[in-house]
Amino acid sequence: MPSTQLPIPSLGFLFFIFCGKLATMKPLPEKELLDSLYTYDKTTGRLVHKEFRQGASKGFRAGYRERASGYRCINILGAGYKEHRIIWKIVTGHDPECIIDHKDKDPSNNRWDNLREANWMQNAHNARKKCNGKHKYKGVRFVKARGVWVGFVERMGTRYATDGFTTAKAANEALMPLRSKIHGDYATSA
Repeated sequence: MPSTQLPIPSLGFLFFIFCGKLATMKPLPEKELLDSLYTYDKTTGRLVHKEFRQGASKGFRAGYRERASGYRCINILGAGYKEHRIIWKIVTGHDPECIIDHKDKDPSNNRWDNLREANWMQNAHNARKKCNGKHKYKGVRFVKARGVWVGFVERMGTRYATDGFTTAKAANEALMPLRSKIHGDYATSA
């Protein structure tokens, strides 16, 4: 009886596992082109045009802000790119390997000290709370059967929980050390 081999995962599949999305991100333009087009101020997070080109005036901020997502975008040679990815390449000299995470969760804040590379899971840990209108704390839920507020945090499919508390605020305060331990630098409370 012939032995059967399991298929070897494709590089795109492995990229999805580690980076959280299929390898569909288009490569960024060469660093030399970006350096010739823009000046980046690390303290303000602004990309500014170096010269006049197609309606863009020298000295003015490049790109536009997407209404739906809040990300700043830039069109270069007919292709659109997220501003934070362009900034990453200007500063480091290479395309980001995975996702660029905004530490303060503001997608338009592209100051250098606010950007960091992250995989899909780390980026999800730093995501804003999904708004359901019941309270303002991420990972805190009211367990009706017990009549208490409980804090939950997940990592790689394992769910961790705090004890029950009488208020959502108390459950969140108890959850913060657990979240910091499990999510590390990417832990967030709101």
